[in-house]
Amino acid sequence: MLNSKLKFVAFAEDPGGANYLIDLAKYFEIGEFSLFGYGIAKSYFDKLGVLYQDFSNVEEISEKINSKGVFVFVTSENVQSPAFEIQSSLNNILSVAIVDAPTSLDWRFRGSTNDSFCHIPDYLVVPDEGTKEWFIENGIDEKKISVIQNPKFNRAQRIAKEVSLRTKKELKNDVLGVNSDIPIFLFLGELSTGLNQIEYRKSDEYTLHGFSDSNKRTEIVVEEFIIASRALSYPVHLVYRPHPKESLKDYKTFIDLFDAIDLHPEPIESCLAANFVVGLTGSLLEEVASLGQSCLSIVPREKERVFFSDHYTNLIECVWNREELNKAISFFSKDSSVSELNLSRDIPDSSLELAKLLRSLAH
Repeated sequence: MLNSKLKFVAFAEDPGGANYLIDLAKYFEIGEFSLFGYGIAKSYFDKLGVLYQDFSNVEEISEKINSKGVFVFVTSENVQSPAFEIQSSLNNILSVAIVDAPTSLDWRFRGSTNDSFCHIPDYLVVPDEGTKEWFIENGIDEKKISVIQNPKFNRAQRIAKEVSLRTKKELKNDVLGVNSDIPIFLFLGELSTGLNQIEYRKSDEYTLHGFSDSNKRTEIVVEEFIIASRALSYPVHLVYRPHPKESLKDYKTFIDLFDAIDLHPEPIESCLAANFVVGLTGSLLEEVASLGQSCLSIVPREKERVFFSDHYTNLIECVWNREELNKAISFFSKDSSVSELNLSRDIPDSSLELAKLLRSLAH
């Protein structure tokens, strides 16, 4: 260990961005790297068996990092994230921020201020070229941005290869507890909140409206999904999978309309056990699409179709009005199976790419 201090310190708060860090330690020597968890990222790390240190205070990190080290953090939906305080306290320590998705880009670094770049780091890692272009257009030096795809796709492929050894019937029974040939539609929940609250509330731009008086984005989409699914000429088994950051009590108005709730610890297995996966614009839907699983994105307004990383926009069918939603649900093939998954794609090891980048940035 250099001067008994760490050369690379990582910090995660939200589960989405935490995916960038879960496999990073294996590319560093013992004593070089440490991962700190905070908030819901801790339970996510626990579930995956990832070793991390529980973040307690800024001084703890300041004391552990080498003067020539690198501090890397993933952005979160917390405007008062400790990551910003850590970053500002580490004088002369290079800071690297990871933007895990192409959404709310003008809110990622403003914190509690009105300045979109108040907490901009020394270097950025982004998931796709579109996100990189946005930062360049808004004044960030191109030389200070690297595109590295989220390592979640590497992990998804590893799990899918293991799952492919089992039959669809086995998966349905073992993972979702369904022992029948009735098609399973799995809906992936999302929060109706975020960095820019206005984006998660009903507006005049909405072309989907649901059946209740709710003005929440996710509730409206779920209600439209229920309407379309229950109108089919054949029975389907509707399963709701909550987002890691949401509580089922938030959706008590519609949760009884589903046949089951999925709390299986491995979301990829759940998605591959289903016949059809439906969601809004969450990252798990991207992972499912990358594997070739049948999936559909339902958004309440057309502008949200671009909320996916540009790698996967064309892989995911997206609808934003009731007519197209009904068509998409109706045309779904009942015969989708695990054997049809796309497991032969050559995906670069994103964690290795990130580790190499951090080494190159270290003094």
